[in-house]
Amino acid sequence: TTTSTVNNEADLVVTKADTPDPVAAGSNITYTIVLTNNGPLDAQGVILTDLVPANTSFVSFTAPAGFTTVTPAVGGTGTITSSATSLAASASATFTLVVMVDPGVPNGTTITNTATATSDTFDPDVANISATTTTARIPASTRSTATATTTKARNAAGLAPNCTTAGSATNRNTAA
Repeated sequence: TTTSTVNNEADLVVTKADTPDPVAAGSNITYTIVLTNNGPLDAQGVILTDLVPANTSFVSFTAPAGFTTVTPAVGGTGTITSSATSLAASASATFTLVVMVDPGVPNGTTITNTATATSDTFDPDVANISATTTTARIPASTRSTATATTTKARNAAGLAPNCTTAGSATNRNTAA
């Protein structure tokens, strides 16, 4: 007699990208999350989770057709959960998470975000079911202003035979 073992498995892979990086306080970060099933079988009971990063608040989350999503309230924090009955072998699903960086976040702060996928189907490589990205916080803006004044001297006849120019410039950093 011969005994064969059948492995029902689906290799889920999560990748993530952020834009912009670096980001200014009070601005949005958009995360693009791609969940891929490298197979060989369909993944059953697929769940993607993502926690709104520290120093940010939730703006929006977009999931592909077939996924049911629960999110925090706009302006809030918490976990985003998006689930589907299955994800076919060799298929990918793309999600978009948008968060706003809190206005008072100090320069130099690193904002870290991780997305993780699970399924009811055995995954032979759990090292790639999470993806993390970091975003640097930069000064909000630097505003420069310049003023220039031109003065024309007039002679006794009211003509302007010569001209003098005076100017000034200021640079004000309005970053938090």
